[in-house]
Amino acid sequence: MEVSLFRPEDIASVGLHDYVRRNQKRYFRSGAYNAVETASLIATEAVLCGASDVRITNSDGWIIVSADLDWLAEFGEAVFSQMVPFPPGGPNGITAEIFPVVFARAVVTSASGDATVVKGESQGPLVGERAEWARSVAFEVASE
Repeated sequence: MEVSLFRPEDIASVGLHDYVRRNQKRYFRSGAYNAVETASLIATEAVLCGASDVRITNSDGWIIVSADLDWLAEFGEAVFSQMVPFPPGGPNGITAEIFPVVFARAVVTSASGDATVVKGESQGPLVGERAEWARSVAFEVASE
């Protein structure tokens, strides 16, 4: 018979945001959050999902990732609140949209021009000018 060294009360619940903040070295090459690297991770998701036109724009304190394909359609809005498995990224792949939610002051997304504020108050650069893109994700470059 196996005997556990731990009891259920020994296991402490850890909030996702706190976990990611404490373990940045697991997710970023430099060991710390980097907005440009995060944008490249998000853009890579779009390409792996089949987008043929993906752009990263750095404008007025915001980084915007836009694509001609809604790479998040299959995954839903959960990507902004949890680590969602991302099979096209390999066996350990997760979606990267959670990172700006954890670290940036504001995050907004739009699907075919309909903007949704994920974090913060502002729609930032996605106010009515991204309708030509199937999906855009924008986040403020300055961190909290």
